[in-house]
Amino acid sequence: MRVFIVGPLPGTEGYDPEEYLMAEKRLTCAGHFPINLAGMYEKTADDFKKIAKRQIEKLIDSDGIYLLESANESNGATLPRLIAAACGISEITIKLLGSKW
Repeated sequence: MRVFIVGPLPGTEGYDPEEYLMAEKRLTCAGHFPINLAGMYEKTADDFKKIAKRQIEKLIDSDGIYLLESANESNGATLPRLIAAACGISEITIKLLGSKW
C-alpha cells in the first residue's frame, strides 16, 4: 500500500525530519511503501503553490495517509488531510509491539 506521510512542511514550526524518517521506517516495517515529500523541497526554494501541487499529485495517487504526531498542530497538514478525506483515502495507523514506536 502506498502511504502518504502528512506533517509540518520543512521550514515551518514543528517540522522534524527525524519524525518523517521514523514514520518511513514504521510504514516499511509494516509492509507499506511510504511517500515522504518532506526532503524533496526547501521552503526557501519553492513557493507554497508548487509545494501544494506536488503534495496533491502524490496524495491522490496514494492508498492511505499516515499522520505524524506533529500533524495535529500543523497548518501545512490541513490541506492533505482535507483532500484525503474528500477522495476517500483512509488514515493508516501503525502499532508495533515491543517497540518504542
